[in-house]
Amino acid sequence: MRKFDPWPIFFKREWNRNWPFLVGFAITGAIITKMSLGLTVMALMSLITYIRPDFVVMALMSLITYIRPDFVGDNPGFSVVK
Repeated sequence: MRKFDPWPIFFKREWNRNWPFLVGFAITGAIITKMSLGLTVMALMSLITYIRPDFVVMALMSLITYIRPDFVGDNPGFSVVK
C-alpha cells in the first residue's frame, strides 16, 4: 500500500495563496534593477546627497572609491590618494 504524501497538496495550497506576492516581488525587483543599472556614479551620488546629506554620504563615497578607484567625487572635502 502506498504511503500518503502531503507535500504536493501543501505546495499547491501555498502557491495558490502566495503567488500574487511572489509575482509582485519579482516585478518590483525587475523595476528596481532596471532603474539602478541606468544610474551613473554621479547621479547616484547626487541622489544619495539629496536623501541623506550627512556623514553617511562620505562613507558611501569612500566605498564607491574603493570599488571604482578611478572615480573622484565633486565634493571639495573628499579626495582620493593614489
